[in-house]
Amino acid sequence: NVPAVIGSGHAALVIGDNGSSFNTCLREADDAGRDRLVTAAMQSIAEAHARGAYFGQPLPRNLTWDGQNVGFIDFEEDPLEVMDLAEAQARDWLMFGYGVAKYYADRPESLQAMMAEAMNGVQAPVRAHVHAVSGRLQRLARVCMKLGRSARALAHSIFITHGATTLGLLMVVGLCMDWFADGELDILQLLC
Repeated sequence: NVPAVIGSGHAALVIGDNGSSFNTCLREADDAGRDRLVTAAMQSIAEAHARGAYFGQPLPRNLTWDGQNVGFIDFEEDPLEVMDLAEAQARDWLMFGYGVAKYYADRPESLQAMMAEAMNGVQAPVRAHVHAVSGRLQRLARVCMKLGRSARALAHSIFITHGATTLGLLMVVGLCMDWFADGELDILQLLC
C-alpha cells in the first residue's frame, strides 16, 4: 500500500493520501489498539517480503494507517546497493523493531511475542540474519540499558528481535541435527 504519485517536478514529488501517520496512531492508541496496529504492520511487511519486496526504513514515521491498511512511504534509499535481499529484509525487521520498541518500554514481552509470531513465517535466511545481527549487538544493548530513553529503546529492540528469532533458529538447528544423524527426520515420525 503506497500512495499514488499525483505529480512530480525537478525537485518535488507530490503523492496522494494513504492515511494518518503511524507514529501518531501508535501514540494515541491504548495497549490493545497499539498491538493491533503493530500486528497489522508486521503482517504487511511479511506479505511484501514474501513477494520479494523490501522497504529500507519501515520506521513508524514512514508508515501510514488509513483505518484498515498499513501504507509505506519514503523510499529514498536502496539497501540492495550494498546488501542482498535477505539482508535487506532482515534490516527491515530490525528497523521496524527499533521504531516501535519505544511504544513497548513497559511491555517488551508483548512486542517480542508478536514479533516471534511474525518471524515464524519469515524465510530462514532472513530470520538467521536478524538473529545474527541482534546477537552481535547484545553487548551494545546491555550498555544502552544504562543510558537515556532512546538508548534503552534501542536496547529493547535488540533484545526483542533476538528473542523473537531464537525459537525458530533452534527448531532449524534441531531438524538439521536430526537429519544429519541418520538421514531421516525422526521428529516427524513422532508427530505422525
